[in-house]
Amino acid sequence: MTADAAHTCVETARYLVEDCGADYLLTIKGNRSSLHAAAVTAGRELIAAEPDHIIEERGHGRINRWTTWGR
Repeated sequence: MTADAAHTCVETARYLVEDCGADYLLTIKGNRSSLHAAAVTAGRELIAAEPDHIIEERGHGRINRWTTWGR
């Protein structure tokens, strides 16, 4: 499951894991700096190699970059 950044909150995560037993991916934007920092710290332990994919899109006055690692 994926969700928009507006759904990135404790209540949504709790519902997905505890009530639905779901795996999920929630977006963390820059305006949630402490949450972003915590995710980066946790993720550093999981990322041991160069990313498998980097996608960058430019448009509408912004730059979007997605980086993924496979297992």
